[in-house]
Amino acid sequence: MNLTTTKKIAETRIEVVDALRGFAVIAVLLVHSVEHFIYPVYPDVENQAAWLTTLDKSNFTLTFGLFAGKAYAIFALLFGFTFHIQFSNQQKKGIGFIIYFFQVRFCKWWLSKHSHGPLEYMWKKATWIGANK
Repeated sequence: MNLTTTKKIAETRIEVVDALRGFAVIAVLLVHSVEHFIYPVYPDVENQAAWLTTLDKSNFTLTFGLFAGKAYAIFALLFGFTFHIQFSNQQKKGIGFIIYFFQVRFCKWWLSKHSHGPLEYMWKKATWIGANK
């Protein structure tokens, strides 16, 4: 890429979308870190101080109340928005419909001969080597 191409890309980017995507990714990571440590289950409530139990429950509720639903919704919305932008750009070039057409034709042909998709078929063949299934 040369300097002119880089400037064109920088001019066409929507900075608000990038900022929202960054917020959504950080919020999803925060929610998953809380889920990873399994606050509602560990540590055992009976063997710890009452204030620690209250702190655990409030942390869990606050994290999920403020971040979980919003982060997943923003992430999904931005995925759809970005997909729309990419699909529109491909349609302007005439590529989108051609790829879609051949993909649908290939899928119909493949599924008429196999019960799984191509990647599932390859994975099944690779993992069931030597098995009688």
